[in-house]
Amino acid sequence: MYRLFLVGLVVSVLAACQGTGDGKQSKTLGGQSINLSKPYEIRNSSFTAADDIPDLGAIRRSDRNNGGIFTEYYYVGSARRVTIEHNTLGFFSDNSTDMLISRKGFMDFLSRVSLQQLNSHIRYLEWPSGRGHVAENDTCSAAVFAKRLKTKTFYSNDRGQPDTAIYVGYCGKMHSSIENFIYNLEFED
Repeated sequence: MYRLFLVGLVVSVLAACQGTGDGKQSKTLGGQSINLSKPYEIRNSSFTAADDIPDLGAIRRSDRNNGGIFTEYYYVGSARRVTIEHNTLGFFSDNSTDMLISRKGFMDFLSRVSLQQLNSHIRYLEWPSGRGHVAENDTCSAAVFAKRLKTKTFYSNDRGQPDTAIYVGYCGKMHSSIENFIYNLEFED
């Protein structure tokens, strides 16, 4: 049986909000109030992530900004292993992206999900579609990555910035390496 560790939702770094995703009112770092919907179970993932997670159980979704931003949580047993947040209408600012993908932020994430044993395996990846940190050893994988999934929006300042944040904290064997998991992640047909 796989031994898995809980993925903590770090969406607060990306979206600059301090929320729990449990349907409670939260505050952004700027002090504005926002409402996050309570996560609800869905049958089909919006992303190809489900294909790479062995023993996938529930998939839950939470919305905010009237669905303009949604988050999917992927569970193995009762533990959340993968979290994907997608901005359907726009993209994340350069500042938010930089905060998300900082090395220190990734090391803090590893500590929060009890995967400090991956600290010596951290790699920074950058592709035209995204950038972030991954770490992997023989038994565990982790990632915090910002990636662009949708085509260009109508906004004049859209330079292809990331619109999706991916958080992984998983022990056991995924169906692909963490690098391939992130690289191949796209919308489900």
